[in-house]
Amino acid sequence: MSSEEGQGVMDRGAEPQICNLCGERSHTPLFAGFHPGIVQCDSCGLIFNAVMPLEEELASIYTEEYFTSKDSLQYGYTNYLADRGNIVKTARRRLKDIEKLRPSGSLLDVGCAFGFFMDVARERGWTVRGVEISEFAAEYAIGELGLDVVNHSADSWEYQTRSYDVITMWDLIEHLQDPAGTLVKLAGALKEDGILVLSTPDVESLPARLMGEKWLGWQLRNEHLYYFSHSTLERMLESAGLEVVRRMQIGKHVNFDLFADRLALYGKTYAALLRNLKKLFPTPLSFYVNPLDIICIYARLRKGQDVA
Repeated sequence: MSSEEGQGVMDRGAEPQICNLCGERSHTPLFAGFHPGIVQCDSCGLIFNAVMPLEEELASIYTEEYFTSKDSLQYGYTNYLADRGNIVKTARRRLKDIEKLRPSGSLLDVGCAFGFFMDVARERGWTVRGVEISEFAAEYAIGELGLDVVNHSADSWEYQTRSYDVITMWDLIEHLQDPAGTLVKLAGALKEDGILVLSTPDVESLPARLMGEKWLGWQLRNEHLYYFSHSTLERMLESAGLEVVRRMQIGKHVNFDLFADRLALYGKTYAALLRNLKKLFPTPLSFYVNPLDIICIYARLRKGQDVA
């Protein structure tokens, strides 16, 4: 599906009546004539798309074409499967951080895609399960990797109560129709001493403020439904009965071409110089990049929260 087709799906949805965080009905366009449809709540400051897709429309977005996009700067991934090596490197790095607090146990990966993070966790001794809206991705995780994955939207799935030591949600909450409601469900699925770990683009990060309308987070408006800052995300977690125990900015392992493509959004001259530099290296390049615009939050059940 092209970025234009993805936007067409978005246009068929119904306008939300209230803010997902505070319940306010009034909101204001964030940009004047640029990125139409992105609005900000007049009360709490949560940013979101004024038009939301229906659940069945969301499922139609995340097809095979989403993972092999011809224009990944606007929509999806260039070739998700081909990038498995970098995704696995990133997974190992993130899991090692989690294991400083929880060395092992039961792990649920919400929005697990092809299951690469789950596969790494399983190799390290975790009992893993996943939830994934994309039928194409879920079938790969089940058929090729032998993983326990439910093909379902994260919003409407009924999670098993008090079952998981760790729940991860990498770059997913911004794609959800009802992030606040989903966090309540995930809080209910955590064990008493469990941890929820999630990541999402940060609208108040230095790159977002410096790049303005050109920031990649806004470019991906065809698939992102909500846009969080530390404050709006933490308020939503608190409303779900969770307290933040760790906050940081994270990156990921990327190949040289993806890095150059992303840089082209901000300056084509710099990207061209990088591509010329690449010719000096005979083998594919891969490295860890932290753009300082991705929030990562660790949260647990608030002390005194009912865990029955």
